[in-house]
Amino acid sequence: MNYRNEIIRLLGRLDLEKHLALLSSNTFQAGLDALDPDCPCFVQDRAIQECVYLGLRYQVLMA
Repeated sequence: MNYRNEIIRLLGRLDLEKHLALLSSNTFQAGLDALDPDCPCFVQDRAIQECVYLGLRYQVLMA
């Protein structure tokens, strides 16, 4: 599973205000970067990726 794509898919379900609020959050953006293989801060460890994914997913679901 590509965790980053799953988070982006979940963001699409939010209304625009909540969507933009999350994308403007530095911590949320850092989490997305950690899951992006093209980003220099990409996390290689699968267990850490899952932890980051679950944290981002929680933020989206609680928005």
